Amino acid sequence: MIFNLWLKYTKSGRRYNEKLEADTAARKQVKLDKKQAKLDRERLSLQPQHDNSPTSSANTNSQFNRDRYSYDGFEDTSDDTTIYPMTHCMTYTNRDGISSTRDIGMVRAYRRSKRWYIDAYCYQRGEVRTFAVESISQLEDFIDGNVYTAPNMIREHIKSYE
Repeated sequence: MIFNLWLKYTKSGRRYNEKLEADTAARKQVKLDKKQAKLDRERLSLQPQHDNSPTSSANTNSQFNRDRYSYDGFEDTSDDTTIYPMTHCMTYTNRDGISSTRDIGMVRAYRRSKRWYIDAYCYQRGEVRTFAVESISQLEDFIDGNVYTAPNMIREHIKSYE
């Protein structure tokens, strides 16, 4: 009650209230921008994307490692026509240190040999891929609108898909 009186009848209270309203409007605009970016990403992901690069040894190695570390009881769904809903956008660094941004649809998360991994449908590659959670530097959740940059927060968020 006293706070409301201060806001209404004092000059500093009115300035504070104006700043608070401006900050609230800015937050709403950021949310709208995020929603628009999500819609744009989804619209782009529906367009076919082809990787015309020649097959390299890195592709062969990643296929070998994916087979080697595959989880028992999980079928390879790379040829499956099931489309997973786009739920996240992540910045991922591969073993060679190359960073890329991926739009993914989360399939599942699991822990193996003290490390967390996710299987997710990658819209850039058009197949289910395995990603090491420790190599994710930023994860944006389209469902709740949060952006995770701290490794422990990314890991905690990923655990909900276990």
